[in-house]
Order: sequence, then structure tokens, then C-alpha cells
Amino acid sequence: MPHQDGKEDLREAETKELVPQTSIGTTQNEPVLGEEEKPTPEAKAESSKEEKPDDIQYRNTLQTNLLAIGLCLGMFVVALDNTVIDNTGWYGSAYMLTNCALQPMFGKVYTHFNVKWTYLCSLLVFELGSVLCAAATNPAMLSAGRAVAGAGAAALFNGAMNIISYSVPLRKRSIYIGLLAGMYSIASVVGPILGGALTEYVTWRWCFW
Repeated sequence: MPHQDGKEDLREAETKELVPQTSIGTTQNEPVLGEEEKPTPEAKAESSKEEKPDDIQYRNTLQTNLLAIGLCLGMFVVALDNTVIDNTGWYGSAYMLTNCALQPMFGKVYTHFNVKWTYLCSLLVFELGSVLCAAATNPAMLSAGRAVAGAGAAALFNGAMNIISYSVPLRKRSIYIGLLAGMYSIASVVGPILGGALTEYVTWRWCFW
């Protein structure tokens, strides 16, 4: 009957909607099971460009050399202050204690704050410690000044390495780091000689002025 045929057609349509449609074969737009899409050479080239950006702008040779001279002078002062009165009890030890202890902390500071301003503030702390040493009226004040100067020296050392890593390409970085290390060694040798001469012919306070 027509009425019953209509009901059967309606049931068949509902059954088709409820049953999930699965096909054993594959269409043109679907990948074959177990087959991975292989990247094209163009896609590989684009991904390599994204991983190695070539838009890094380094300073020119003149700017880099001037920057290296400034960092070397800072390293010279740090090493000179380390050995200028190195053989005088706690005055040398206080400097090295804070210098060594605060190296990891200042490495983290340079990660989160502006490198240039952090370096300049470190130089200010170092000079403040030197002024305290030069104006010291008792051994405790001199030791405190040496400790403050050591904290500034730790920040200056870290800052010099960070600035070189940001400003110089990788292929030239070892040259400038070698210059900083050489300046530190030279100042370590000159320190006792200069400190002895100032103490004998002028006054020990000039070791810090």
C-alpha cells in the first residue's frame, strides 16, 4: 500500500542517518592510512629560515671596537681592584667573597632586565664601594666598602660577557672574549705593583680613588 511504502521509506532514511558512514576506500583528498605527508623542499627551506632568522643586525666594526675598549677598561678596573691590596687580610677576601657569591644572581638579573642600564648601575655600585674604601675611617668601613665593590665587580664581569654575546657575531665572539680575559690577566699583574707604588709614595687611599 502507498501509506505503508511511505513509512518504510521514512524508516530507511532514519536508519541511514543513524548508522555512521564508513568507507573502506579512500578519496582523492584523504591520505592513505599509515602514509605520512612528506614535506616538499620548499617547505624545508622555509622552516630552516624560520629556525635561523637572518634579520639580526650587529654593530659595525668601529662601534664594536669602541664597545670592546670600554668593556676592557671596565674589566681592567675590576681585576686591578682585586689585586691592588690583595695581601691585606680580609680586605681582599671581602671583595672576592661577594664577587664570587653574586655571579649567578647577576647572570639572572641580566636575563630579565635591560643589559645596558644594568651594566651602568653595576658600574655605579662598584664606584660607590671604591669611594667607601677611599674614605674609610676604620677597618670595618674599609671591609664593607670592599664587599660593595665586589658586588659591583660581579655584575660588571657578567655584563661584559652578556654585552659581547649580544653585540658580536658568533664567529668573532671568541676574539673579544679573549681580549677581556687578557685584560683581566694584565690588570692582575699590574695591581700589586701599582698598589705598592701608591702606598709608598702617596697614600693607600689613592688605590681606590
